Amino acid sequence: IRIARQPSSGQLREEIDRQLQTLEELRSVRGDLERQVAARTSQLQETTERFEIVLRQSPISVFSQDKDLRYTWIRNPPPAFPEMAVGRTDDELLPPEAARQMREVKQRVVTSGVSRRTELVLTADGERHWYDLTVEPLRRRMPYALAPGPTPAIPSTLSAWSTTPVAPEA
Repeated sequence: IRIARQPSSGQLREEIDRQLQTLEELRSVRGDLERQVAARTSQLQETTERFEIVLRQSPISVFSQDKDLRYTWIRNPPPAFPEMAVGRTDDELLPPEAARQMREVKQRVVTSGVSRRTELVLTADGERHWYDLTVEPLRRRMPYALAPGPTPAIPSTLSAWSTTPVAPEA
């Protein structure tokens, strides 16, 4: 029969001291991380406020859509858009021809991953408006892979157009 040797009180004290030191180091790292998160959050809030100020004072609309081309976010919608665009597609918001034009441009960007700029004509309240549409692909990466292999990209678009109609080409 083998009897396990009990640690001495000195050994236990050393182990407790090591654990307490590790705990203090973790508290210090946590404090540093919390300060970094607070600083970055403040920077992000400031940047967002600046962005909102600029958009409020400009004739530019900015929006994003998911891979199914549903609006996920929109600021300064143009006159041709109804108020509640988030969660809806161009097919649900625009006349058929305008929706088709928008969908084709955006789908090409989602499929190719290449930015595209084009001019579109939308009708609002019986008036034709010409818009300069820029569509950019966004690639959001997951912070970690759930399975071996490449991290998937989520296709979506971030677009902007001038809400001030440009003169049609003669």
